[in-house]
Amino acid sequence: VWPDDTTSSAKRVRLKKVFDVFFKEDQPLIAVADSQNRVKIFEGVQGKELRYSESYNAKITCLLFSLDGSKVAIGLESGEIKILAVQTCQLLLKLDGHGGKVYSINYNSSGSVLLSCSKDGTFMTWDCESGKPLLGKEPRHEEDVTVASFFDNDKRIVTASKDGTAKVWDSVSGNFLFTCVHERNQWVLTCVVSSDNKRIVTGSVESVVKTWDASTGQELFNVKPHSDVVRSLSISEDNVIFASGSDDGTVKISSLVDGKVLASCTSHTYAWVTDIVFGKNCKQLVTVGNNIQWHDTDGKLLQQFFIKGSHLRRIKCSPDFRLFITVDNEGVLYILKVIS
Repeated sequence: VWPDDTTSSAKRVRLKKVFDVFFKEDQPLIAVADSQNRVKIFEGVQGKELRYSESYNAKITCLLFSLDGSKVAIGLESGEIKILAVQTCQLLLKLDGHGGKVYSINYNSSGSVLLSCSKDGTFMTWDCESGKPLLGKEPRHEEDVTVASFFDNDKRIVTASKDGTAKVWDSVSGNFLFTCVHERNQWVLTCVVSSDNKRIVTGSVESVVKTWDASTGQELFNVKPHSDVVRSLSISEDNVIFASGSDDGTVKISSLVDGKVLASCTSHTYAWVTDIVFGKNCKQLVTVGNNIQWHDTDGKLLQQFFIKGSHLRRIKCSPDFRLFITVDNEGVLYILKVIS
């Protein structure tokens, strides 16, 4: 556990819950935003700080390593996107186009195109070498676009919005393909696609989980496994089950075939469940809220780790599911390793 500053001053610099990890066999790299709107780079074994960027004029809202770990892209509350060199934290590219907070950024599978989405109701794609927009700023949703990701071998893009819809688009032309509709103004906060590109699963503030045919947009089932907002979703690698996490503190494991709840995990008491990750073997999952919990897919609690702060936003896991990295609301960076 690595606090970024041990002083008691109210003005001390804190790490924020906006971070990403580039996993290397010998030494992972961690990029974290701080309270002075800088990006800090840490090595992921001892938690040693390596370098940091200049301070920006707007809050950093999302952050992502390039596929080779040489660059880090950051989205700002102002709508700007910046790409920095990891070795120097110097600015390489500045991407201007969004008119509001950048919610998320994602690369395509080759790392040549960056996808971003924003509070302004748009998503954009960018050439990562030149910084030029490929798909420009056009109205896509009536409200904030909270999620955008590539799927189907980068041929399509799925977006989710506070307007109560998820939509699918052609990633090259930007042409609209179909809409997946929740209730009007029932924000869709989370959206995932199965690895076989056959299913889209969405969760909303109305506590509903819906599953859709990813080719046609046809609704396959509609279930309500929680009593509050559905904030996180994850699909197992074998596309057999999915897990949903809610503001009621519960995690449910359900069938991807019919939505039937198969297991309930130990609750995160009085906490939002903000992230869920399945292990590659599809036998375990990790969830975060006010603590970190590991479960098997029968819902059995395997391990629990209590944090210094009161909540977490997300967790990053190594491919072998043995190294786990996160940051809490107190600015503490946690590097957790499975002990053999």
